[in-house]
Amino acid sequence: MTSDFERFLVRSDDLDPDIHFNIDGRCSYLVEHKFNDILQNETAISREQSNHLSFFHLNIRSLQNKVDELSTLLSTLNIKFSVVRITETWLQDSPLGVNIDGYNFVYKNRPVRSGGGVGLYVSDNLDYRTRADIYADEDEVMESLFIEIIRPHERNVIVGINYRPPNQIVNDFVTKMNDVLGKISRDNKTCYLMGDFNLNPLNNENHATGEFLDGLYSHLFFSFNHATFPNYFSHC
Repeated sequence: MTSDFERFLVRSDDLDPDIHFNIDGRCSYLVEHKFNDILQNETAISREQSNHLSFFHLNIRSLQNKVDELSTLLSTLNIKFSVVRITETWLQDSPLGVNIDGYNFVYKNRPVRSGGGVGLYVSDNLDYRTRADIYADEDEVMESLFIEIIRPHERNVIVGINYRPPNQIVNDFVTKMNDVLGKISRDNKTCYLMGDFNLNPLNNENHATGEFLDGLYSHLFFSFNHATFPNYFSHC
């Protein structure tokens, strides 16, 4: 996370990817009380309460086994995130035992193999609909889930979570990702995309990683924040 916390909670006004690319020395890891201090000092709570959206992502590796820990973590933070995005839920047929007070849970399991899975905890004060027309249809290449947050007096916002299994061919993932990005771009809505891509964007000289970043930028997706750059992109 970064000490420039206002840009972490709301859409970045600066969409130049070159400024965001070098994250050395610009971010820090925060324990809960330091995180809360920043919220208080930079009036982030008032921003969150004034119809701004906030997001949290966690690769949890078995949601049913760790949902109590997740719930406890969220309760210690002085903010109710709009959407909590989860990768590697490891859920099977049903989401029994994973409810968290104040949130509705949307999920997509891995259909055949064990492991994987993605989910979204959506704040119960938000109106939304699932966007099954956007997600990737090849779960062995990329697992994804999208919703559209309905905002009557503003443009709707698309929120997505993606997971690339680390043993899958990167070029196949890049091709499928570009298909998904094209669908989002045609909607002409703001979109916030998070996930575990199992790629290092700083290794952009690698052909496949460079293609991944080029695809994001060509569809007007940009890194949202220095600290979350590897896993967080926004389309405005």
